[in-house]
Amino acid sequence: MLHPHIVRSNSLKANSSSVLDCGKFKNDYDILRQFPFPIILNPIEPIFNQSTATMHENDTFVKIIYIREEKVVPSSVFCLLKLHRLHIETTPFQNGIVPDSLANLKQLQYFWVYDSAIVKITERLEQLLNLSMLIMRNCSLSYLPKLNKLENLWNIDIARNQFSKLEGIPAVFMMQLQENRFNEIPTLEKPEQLMHLEMSNNPLQNVQSINSYINLESISLRSTNLTSIPSDINKLQKLQTLDLSNNKLSEIPDSLIKMPALEMLNITNNMFATKYIQAIEKKFKTSRPNAEIIT
Repeated sequence: MLHPHIVRSNSLKANSSSVLDCGKFKNDYDILRQFPFPIILNPIEPIFNQSTATMHENDTFVKIIYIREEKVVPSSVFCLLKLHRLHIETTPFQNGIVPDSLANLKQLQYFWVYDSAIVKITERLEQLLNLSMLIMRNCSLSYLPKLNKLENLWNIDIARNQFSKLEGIPAVFMMQLQENRFNEIPTLEKPEQLMHLEMSNNPLQNVQSINSYINLESISLRSTNLTSIPSDINKLQKLQTLDLSNNKLSEIPDSLIKMPALEMLNITNNMFATKYIQAIEKKFKTSRPNAEIIT
């Protein structure tokens, strides 16, 4: 059984060497001791205001690490070669750069970064072939390297950044792109894989490409300045949830109301006339009696 305890730092400062030498560490415990801050090891319950690490069941390597509200991400964290999950919150990378040494983490499955300004991210991100979830929220990012090779990636969350375009994105099931600078919905190499798309709070001018995502089940286009919806949106035969609230719509296509899988439609805070809303509600109730329309 793994017992919780605190690993206290033997280091007075973060490793600032330009060349990372992982060979000097005997084991993962040795790496943790070099962190410039104490870390709680094997916490029994979730801890949300301190840095923690969880060892693998055999107690030979660190499997999960959370770095929270520290002065800097220690470069030695990239020597935890069998790490599965790396979570960084409100902690800057050295010089604002996600370094090439990230590629050391060949077993990494989840890479989460929250509220940490990033100036540059390594092109070697695409070498993390086991990565399944990439979350980089509120990091001041406007660029991601191509991720085509990441065949296990299923979720991309880059909300609250400065992206205006995405390229080289593999077949994913979920994208959360809200609060960026997109003028149009990005296209994917295999759009038919996408099931959930969050695009709210982007200055969209064109949403025509939405029809290529034929297996979408939910999409949010809330607060995107939309003035119209493509008439052939009914191509999305599996769509269950559609949020069009807080836009500039004065009408919606009749085909939308007849979509067979639609369970929830939100059209609040638009420019619909009162009589138009009443007519839409009536049509919706007739064609989709078990569905919900929010007006």
